[in-house]
This record gives sequence, structure tokens and C-alpha cells, in this order.
Amino acid sequence: MRKLYLFIFFIAFNICFAQQITYFDKNWKETSKEKASYYREVSNEGKLMRIKDFFISGKLQMEGLASKIENGDEVFEGEVKWYFENGKVEKSSIFKNGTQIGLQKEFDADGKLVEEDLSNEKGNVYTRKYKYKSETQPFNVFTEWKDDTITETEYDNDIKLIRRVYKGDGNYEYYDEKGALIGKLNDDYVDGKSGIEVIYFYNPMKVRTIIEYEKGKYKVIKNYFPDKKLESEIITAGTSGTLKKFDRQGKLLSSAKVEVDEQKNITPIEGTYISEDFTDETGNKSYISVIAEYKAGEVITRKIFYENGKLKNDESQEKVTHYAPDGSLKYTMIYKNGEPFDGTEIIEDAKLFEFKNGKMISFRIYLNDMKTLALENIFNPKTQMYEQKIFDENSDYKQIKFVTITKEADSYKTQAEIITYQNGQPVAKAVVKNEVLESGKVIFFYPDKKKTIFETKDGSSTQVTSYNENGDMTRNTNYPVKNVDDYEIPKINEGFLLGNDLTLPTVTSKPKVLYNE
Repeated sequence: MRKLYLFIFFIAFNICFAQQITYFDKNWKETSKEKASYYREVSNEGKLMRIKDFFISGKLQMEGLASKIENGDEVFEGEVKWYFENGKVEKSSIFKNGTQIGLQKEFDADGKLVEEDLSNEKGNVYTRKYKYKSETQPFNVFTEWKDDTITETEYDNDIKLIRRVYKGDGNYEYYDEKGALIGKLNDDYVDGKSGIEVIYFYNPMKVRTIIEYEKGKYKVIKNYFPDKKLESEIITAGTSGTLKKFDRQGKLLSSAKVEVDEQKNITPIEGTYISEDFTDETGNKSYISVIAEYKAGEVITRKIFYENGKLKNDESQEKVTHYAPDGSLKYTMIYKNGEPFDGTEIIEDAKLFEFKNGKMISFRIYLNDMKTLALENIFNPKTQMYEQKIFDENSDYKQIKFVTITKEADSYKTQAEIITYQNGQPVAKAVVKNEVLESGKVIFFYPDKKKTIFETKDGSSTQVTSYNENGDMTRNTNYPVKNVDDYEIPKINEGFLLGNDLTLPTVTSKPKVLYNE
């Protein structure tokens, strides 16, 4: 009996002695048990050691055999597997003397294959990557690198059916729903595109547009509805062509002569232009968004519609009328000689202008579907000056950031007085001429207590000083004013005061009547 006890004790002692436990933090650096995100168990197995890594929850994270560990790197032998914490395999590889040999596979947390790498003694044979449909990507993607060549295929459900294939060096192939080749495209850096390019609808994937190119120029553009009926076509000859628009039953709705510039922009010149917008990626839902009449390259009349089919803008060369989605009247602007004269007009669904007797009396910029006022410029008849308020994005536009006083609606090119505000109170004043500081200072305050000061004493230079959240100086640069057109000099204008972090439409002093699209 004593020998049996000794034998059991000997086995238990050797197991404990052979097994080692090491703890790691989230960056796989050794740490204490209390700070660990992972831990490792190492045990002897013949001439090799079996390594098991675990999540701190006790779930297996990796398992494999290694001949040794050198400078923290394992020299694996045979198959090694890594796991997600949900128990699914994340990666599996086969090694020989620490080098990957054979096929390595990687999976996502749902168990889908995302990458394959095949290697031999000479190196990589091929790498294949798989991306699957998602809310942000309506198609599958298969990419293969082999023999220094890349092939990337975008497809719907079956990689042998409808698909777009990129074969490297600007070469593409396009296939239809049955897997038949539609055409090939070469996108040459010098000569541009030649051949056939196809654009698709998605969910499901169907042909939307077929474009025929010749040395970078359009020859034919055909747009289709999801049922394969022709939606519109443009047939060009050099820099001109004809645009035809059809309805879903195949009836011709409009025809217009067009011009095509060097950037391939298509501009209607004569006739009726109708634009139809698709409201989803399937192409099943759409609406007529624009109906315009052109003559000698000018827009004579234009009607813009909401998605619900109701009229949004009714435009002519004499008057522009805006309507709400329910059909009620919103604004009207009367034009004289192509210039706004009397009324109110909204541009880009964000900029609101008001004119009286040819003079702009107010201008506002809104964000968040016209719910948030970001800038307001109002003419004061008593002072005969424009008083502009720029609201602070750091206060959700509830407090004033800058006030500028100018003689004209946009006179930073001439002269403007700028008052800086902090917490609703004026703290600095400056005068700008030709967009350059002539006197005083302009201060930008940031929510993390950082700030930047633009200051001049006599207009001969602009001093730019920045401070961090602790009040320590982080920048101190002087810009001599040698030439007002010098690009290095900080230009003080409307865009500058709005701030680079604020995405707003470009500010203009007045709207334009019937600009070409």
C-alpha cells in the first residue's frame, strides 16, 4: 500500500511540475493574475510542449504544440488553432519548425471563412479573402492574390452568375444575371477608359447602367429599370449627343440635346430634360425629381419635386417659388435681369436669403434640416451695416461665437469688424481688411479649454499662438504681411470663422437664378 501511495504522489508531483501558468494583459504582456486578460498553461508532451492560452473567463483561446519559445515567440509544430471566446474557431494553421506550411484558415465570430493562405517551402502560393453582404455592403467580395496577380470579384449569391471582376492593371469584366459576359473595360492611366462598364442595382444584384467608352470618351450610356426595360439613353458623337428618357412602360417621356465636356459632365442644351431618382438600391422605387426646359444652353423653366411627387420648386427666369412637402407655399423670389430682387429663397436646403428692392437684407445658414441656426447676417437700416452672428458649435449653436460688422454683405475683401465671444460675452475685437488682420485679435475657444489667438498690433504681421488645456503654449508663429495675396498669411473670412470642423454649404452673397445642373 505504501508503494501505491508513493506512486500516486510521484505522478501528481510530475504533473504539477510540468504544467506552468503565466498571466498576460490585453496586449499579451506578462502581468499579475489580478490584471490579466489571458493566461497560459504549458505542459510537456514528449519532446514538445503543449501550449494552451485561455481567456480570463476560462474559455480556450489557442492550443498547439511547440518545440520551444524564443524571445516570447513560439516555434510551433503541427496544427495550431485559435478561438473566439464564444468557442468558434478564429484561425487554424499548420506549422513546421515555426514556419507556416500548408493551408491557414481564418474565420469571423459567426464561423464564416474570411481568409485562406496556402504556403509551402518556397513561400506563399495564394491568399484568398472573403467579405460577405452586410448592411453597409450589399454584395459579396472574393479576392485572390496568386502569382503576383490580383483578382477581385463582387457578386450577389453565386460567384458564377452576375458579378463584377477586377483582374488588375485597370482591367474589368462584367456579367449579367445568367453569368453571361456583358463586356470588358480597360481603364488606362493615359488614354482613359475603353470598352464596356456596368453599374449594378443591389438586393438583388441587377444591371442598372451600361456605358460604352472609347479612349476616355462616352459613346453610349444606357440606364435600365430592374425589369431590364430601358430607363434612359445617351448616344454621343464627339462632344454632343441626344438624351432620351422613358417611363417604366417604355413610353418616350422626353428628348434633349446634350453636350459632353472633357470631364465627361453631361449638360442639356436644347429640349426637355427629365431626371428620375431611385429611392433604394434595388431600383424598384423611384420618382421624377426634375423636369427642365432648355434653350440654347440656358434653363428656361425647371420644376423640382419631392419624393412624394409634390412640387418642391417652380423656377423660371423671372420667379422662383418654393413649396413645403404638403404642397403649401413657403417662399417666393422675384428676379430682375437674372438677379434676385424681391422675396425669399432657399438654396441647397440650408441657406435662406431675403431681398428687398434688389438688396439683400438677411442671410441665414441652417443645419439639421433647417432646425439649427448656424449663421445669421442681417442688414441694419439705421447703421447701414450688415451685422453677422456666427453661433458656436461647442454650445450646440445656442451661444454666439463671433459677430462681424461689414458695409457690404460679404466685405471681408474690403473691411470688417470682428468681435469674439466667450460664454455669451465679448472678449476681443479686431479689424480685417482684404481678409488680413489690420488691428486687434480673433480668438478660437475649444471645448477642452484649448484656444488659438490670431493677433496683430500694427497690421504688419499676424501672430498665431495656441495653448493646450493646461494653458501651456504649444504654438507661436509670426506671419509677416508682405503681400495680401500671400497664401501663408492666415485669411480671416467667413469660412475661417465658421471653423474647419464645421461642415456647411459654401456661403455666397446671393442666390443665382436657374443654375445649370
